[in-house]
Amino acid sequence: MGKLVGYDYGAVFAFRLETFAYAQDFAEHLLERWSTMALVLGALLYSAHMLRVAEPVLPSWQSRITTWLYGAFAVLLFCVLTLEVSAYFYTRAPQARFAAISVLWTLYSLALMRLGFRYQQARLRLVSLGLFGVTILKVFLADMARVSTPFRIVSFVVLGLMLISASYLYYRYRGHLEAVRKLMSNT
Repeated sequence: MGKLVGYDYGAVFAFRLETFAYAQDFAEHLLERWSTMALVLGALLYSAHMLRVAEPVLPSWQSRITTWLYGAFAVLLFCVLTLEVSAYFYTRAPQARFAAISVLWTLYSLALMRLGFRYQQARLRLVSLGLFGVTILKVFLADMARVSTPFRIVSFVVLGLMLISASYLYYRYRGHLEAVRKLMSNT
């Protein structure tokens, strides 16, 4: 994972931090790039899953290692998606690049929230809310200065729809959250 981020992106795939895009066309090395990402992400996810379902080998460390592996998967997936969306829109529709990243972050945050509810993980829901907050700040402080009016409208509409979806999820699962909270306070 370290080699992928520290070396491969810059030296092999020619990713440039100055432009947050690839030096060549987005489609160049696409198959190699995506297959490498799929392999690394798949290895992280599979390792975490196998450690979670295995007999306790390291009783006190096993859950922590599993949590770290799932966290590394989530962070790497977020970074890879952000880089790919940025690079794609840099070459195809530069005026929509920052709005597209905001939409991606909002969708990712909504997916984290959904997983947090599904697996009863308060940390995932908190991370999701934090990412929502960062996305809102990004939209208001950065995107509005860089994108044209139609993309501002799209960005605000998508952000609004996702915030409504998040509030719906909290409303839908509020009874479940209260039951979990009472159970935790009784123990």
